[in-house]
Amino acid sequence: MTVNDAARPSVTQIVNNAVAQCKQETNGSEYDMALWLHDWTLDQLEYDHSLNWCSAESGLTRHQSTCESYQRIYSKLLDAAGIANGRITGNGHTWNAVKIDDKWCQMDLTWDDTSNNWYRDLDQRHLYFGLTDELMAIAHSDHTANYQKGDYAYRSTDLSNNYFVRNGKADEWAEKYAGRIQQHLNAKEESISIDADNQSFPPSISGIQNGIVAYAMNLREWKTGKSNAAIQAVSNFKTCSSTSWEVTFDFTVKYTNEKRTVGQSRQTARFSI
Repeated sequence: MTVNDAARPSVTQIVNNAVAQCKQETNGSEYDMALWLHDWTLDQLEYDHSLNWCSAESGLTRHQSTCESYQRIYSKLLDAAGIANGRITGNGHTWNAVKIDDKWCQMDLTWDDTSNNWYRDLDQRHLYFGLTDELMAIAHSDHTANYQKGDYAYRSTDLSNNYFVRNGKADEWAEKYAGRIQQHLNAKEESISIDADNQSFPPSISGIQNGIVAYAMNLREWKTGKSNAAIQAVSNFKTCSSTSWEVTFDFTVKYTNEKRTVGQSRQTARFSI
């Protein structure tokens, strides 16, 4: 028997209504819809510390959820919106893989749903939106074995759909290091290491943030004198004790000199490799 009660909509109705609203309030791109549905899901749920409510149905009707419920609800929403997605597990936890513009990325809505939304200017509510496999494995160590399997279906290697890359925040963070990096470039150093500014953050947070910042650093154009500088930045952290660690950015640099052919004016000179 089917009962139609506007006060008690079915899970399918709730999902379809949310997706319809999403399409009205976004430009319809996969990224914008995935972000809207991510935020909508977090607005509906509170984490169930009793671990009793694990289904999409319980999450959408009782608004209490475990990681299983977060993952299942987001998957239902993405399916209804026509966005490919998959389920990832590790460390007794589960989260989503999402395909945006033909590129897989990792999303963990459970860990994004925090009441302590900010570390300085880091919005924790979107820290796990659009990660690579490597960065997600910083939070969930079992994932390293997942993504190294040859038959792994959701390989996520690109940060172009990361929340902080897309909204420009990653480049703002990279800018804070620009002066320090430039000093080393002006000295024509080919191997550089500088301390990260988020030493006090837990490694599970600083490691992910700095991986995103390193990506933004690599996208920037760097110059010194008449040379282009192609940098390859990576973030690293070293555990010193159970309560202390060192967090750095390490760089390798290749310099490209400006060359001019005979008869070529200074204005038309090009950089060559």
